[in-house]
Amino acid sequence: MPHTPERDFPRGDGGEPDSILSHLDLRSRQVEQCSPLRKPTHERTDLMLNDNRTASLLVIAATTLIGATSGSLGGASFALVGAAAGALWGLGLAVVASRLTRSPARRRRWANGTLFASAVIGGLITGVGFLSLLMQNAALSSQPELFAAMIRGAVGSAEALPFYLFNTPLEWILIPGALLLTWSVPEVRRLTLVALVVWTAHRVWTYVHFVPLIIEWSEAAAPMTPGELDQARTWVNLSWIRNGADLATLILVLLAGFRHAGTSSHVVPGINRTQSVARS
Repeated sequence: MPHTPERDFPRGDGGEPDSILSHLDLRSRQVEQCSPLRKPTHERTDLMLNDNRTASLLVIAATTLIGATSGSLGGASFALVGAAAGALWGLGLAVVASRLTRSPARRRRWANGTLFASAVIGGLITGVGFLSLLMQNAALSSQPELFAAMIRGAVGSAEALPFYLFNTPLEWILIPGALLLTWSVPEVRRLTLVALVVWTAHRVWTYVHFVPLIIEWSEAAAPMTPGELDQARTWVNLSWIRNGADLATLILVLLAGFRHAGTSSHVVPGINRTQSVARS
């Protein structure tokens, strides 16, 4: 019978060869430790966050919510259509962003431009909302009948126009696009993620509560009743919270823009900053 060399197996403390089973068990533990599936929890979390698919799913969820709630103004069927349209729109944004982020230089230019546009339009909508609330509050405090005149007819349409012009690009393009284009930069990603959450919650609340009421009041021909005027005062008071959400979003995108402009290197999706430095 051929003799197996003792050097083929590790030796125990007594100098004798260990058993084959012990050797295989040792090898099994070594392979398990080296397996990519056994990465530490924090490393797996970093890889997940640096994966652009996570940003895409968040954006699709946000646009789906906005599409569903804005569509609900026309009924349940329109809510379903709006949700489907919002999901497809978010998916389209993710596809476009993935193409724009293939080149680090191009990603950086588009991210800076998106953050700058978000800050400009966010500042405009915050200022317009603040002035509008001041006038509505003054009307309800001194001459309540003027409130109905401000929200009806040509005056109401003119007052609502800036909100259509500014809110639409923010909720459908700029805020979601800012998150997609900055997801690979952790310092900026945190700010744009909070901005998306705040903005989406703000817009969903607007479509669910505020817009139905203002439509009901603006389409009515009769003077507003005392009960409706009390409801309008609550509407205006709660709208200050919405204006605060506009301001918070503006501050977040401004901070994200300054921080992004100060970053000196592009972080490749799927690789965290530590790994990037180690490979360089």
